[in-house]
Amino acid sequence: MAAWLFRRLADPKESMQSLGWFFRFVLAVGIVAPLAAAVLAALSMLALQLPASNTLLNFYVGHALGNLTFTPLALLVTGRRAWRQTKATVIAQWADIAAVVSLVCITSVVVFFQDQLPLLFLPVLAVVLAAFRCGREGAAVAIVVLAMVGGVATALGHGPVTLVPGSAASRVFFLQFYLAATVLTALPVVADLQKRRRTVRKLRESEARFRMLAEHST
Repeated sequence: MAAWLFRRLADPKESMQSLGWFFRFVLAVGIVAPLAAAVLAALSMLALQLPASNTLLNFYVGHALGNLTFTPLALLVTGRRAWRQTKATVIAQWADIAAVVSLVCITSVVVFFQDQLPLLFLPVLAVVLAAFRCGREGAAVAIVVLAMVGGVATALGHGPVTLVPGSAASRVFFLQFYLAATVLTALPVVADLQKRRRTVRKLRESEARFRMLAEHST
């Protein structure tokens, strides 16, 4: 359902190229499709005479977060055109991408494997740095790294999420909303940067054409 909606609202080939693409992506992949599926899951629980409210919330939050976190990376490596563009970017910027992703990994490990200080803002800064430095490829990988490290650490009972009062389910929800907020912080930055870079590239191409015309005319 998410893929069907996404193909009709946004062009997957223009992955993270504009803020308009980002808003359509969130609407299709992060809101409408997970919510519709969660309603079906809750109705199934009601049909079985079981509590449906927790199912509705858990199903929606889990699937929405999974879609928002992993779909951008999947879009960059699926399809020939997307893979060629991603491969070319990685080859050209492999040192920068390796550096910022390593920074995200180290920061996430340091933050999520200690239980004393609420340092959750540090991985967000590292992810945003990856977005500014390496564009959509760096941001997509950084988000996945953060989600995996944070998820594993929380599952093992480590990290600042354990400072959240309440049950284990409450802590998991907190982690999910934290990751979703990180995604919704980084991806608009990437989309706006991609749009600006595309505009600058077009201006340079136009300038080069005008120079050629001027040289031929003289």
